[in-house]
Amino acid sequence: MEKRIFRRVKKSAAALLALCSLALCACQPTPEQEVIVNKGDGALEQAIGRDDDAAATPRPYDAPERLVLEVEGLPEDYDIFFDAKVDVPDQTKWPVYSVEPAKIAQEQADAIRLALLEGAELYRPGELRSRAEIQASIDYYENELSLCHPDEHQIIEAYTGILRELYLEYESTPENIALEKADTDFRFMEDRVNPMFYGGKEVSLGEDSFRIEWTDEARQRAVAAGCESIYGVCWLDSGRKMEFSAYNGDQPSYLSFHVASGDLVGSGKVSYPLEEAIGRAGALLEKVGLDFVLADASTQTSIPMQDGEEPLPVYHALVYKRSIEGVAPDFITSCIGQGTADTEDQSVYEQYNRSVPEQETIRIMFDDCGVLSFSWDHPLAVTALENPNVALLPFEKIQERIASQLKLQTVWDAESWSFEGEWIDRRRLEITRIKLSYLVVAKRNDLSSYYLIPVWNVCGDMYYHYIDSYPTGESNTFILDENNERCVWRMRYDARDYSIITINAIDGSAIDRLKWR
Repeated sequence: MEKRIFRRVKKSAAALLALCSLALCACQPTPEQEVIVNKGDGALEQAIGRDDDAAATPRPYDAPERLVLEVEGLPEDYDIFFDAKVDVPDQTKWPVYSVEPAKIAQEQADAIRLALLEGAELYRPGELRSRAEIQASIDYYENELSLCHPDEHQIIEAYTGILRELYLEYESTPENIALEKADTDFRFMEDRVNPMFYGGKEVSLGEDSFRIEWTDEARQRAVAAGCESIYGVCWLDSGRKMEFSAYNGDQPSYLSFHVASGDLVGSGKVSYPLEEAIGRAGALLEKVGLDFVLADASTQTSIPMQDGEEPLPVYHALVYKRSIEGVAPDFITSCIGQGTADTEDQSVYEQYNRSVPEQETIRIMFDDCGVLSFSWDHPLAVTALENPNVALLPFEKIQERIASQLKLQTVWDAESWSFEGEWIDRRRLEITRIKLSYLVVAKRNDLSSYYLIPVWNVCGDMYYHYIDSYPTGESNTFILDENNERCVWRMRYDARDYSIITINAIDGSAIDRLKWR
């Protein structure tokens, strides 16, 4: 089996977005419960629908540029420090919208496919690779082998073995492989849907092994759920093999165009500036009729493998958000987050391990061969303007809510909760950014429609201080810094903003970022 050894790349700008669909409701504080936690009594709906004279007048939101403070009343082994930049969008109105998941229309999928394939035909994928594909792999590994130092015996042996298999594969492959055109209309494709979700039959494969197979009933359920797909492969003029896929159904819709698995054709570099890539992406989106606005742009660079080697641009990565009137695209929440603890015995471990879906995003990557990838995830449709300018709580109230919620919030990560706790003698939570953003949250008693509302993302990192006897550097232990500490979330989430708590900017309620519905 062919293997590929990659040269690693790193991010030179903000990491790409990972966004969430979430549950939200609200309530008023009670004497027994100081912190407002979402309870679903309709208070949020009342606040959104309220005709507030103060909110009717457009005005910038009044907040300091930075917030510096220390939270008091904490256990002796736990500190919370604020030295946070306060980010507020440059807007004077705070609209609230209703949105709902949208399907990708056939006409839209056709337009995107034709623009991305640039006249290439879409074919059904086959098990055999063409001689051109195999030769591209041979060229890649022969070049990698030529770059190896004579002392890199294991790498040389690995590349030599891969090339031996490739030469045999090339000789045994016919010069011409019959290709069948793919269906470019949405239809049910059972190999693109997991039968487990629709009551498929479990078939034993022997000891501790099984697979799930389709039954007639399972197929009927999947079809009734609206599962439909487009899938195929194509070869661009550059020789690069690409996969095109699109899906609608009871799971979030998506459209994807990316380098096919195992394909090694391509430049692996980008020689034109980021601004040119932004222009190309804008023209592409306009051509296919997608009204999206640039939210983030970065250039990925290679990691130098030898002393004196300079990092080289590998590709440009662009992130786009849907253009919604009154909502700044770079303030549609771009950070990941965690659940909200409203009782001391709440299961943090279970919350931590729940998946978080994203909000609508288009990502486009370019290199010297053209579009390296295009993805459109979680498309949404704006269905109503619920309030053109909702009243927001003043920042003084938000500051109080943040501090009180952080006292209650359990912020141990799953690792330390389960087996590292005995080695940790202090925890320090540092809040570095507080950002007024927009977030998609679920409506009360409605699983198919959502609000897009302003929220405060309170971002930072947790530091664990370990006792001197901790066996750092040994197997299955963490590497600590010179202060016997490790920084938890920055390492795990690749330096992306991590929202420790998320506060509803309208009523101050805490939003559970993991209890999405």
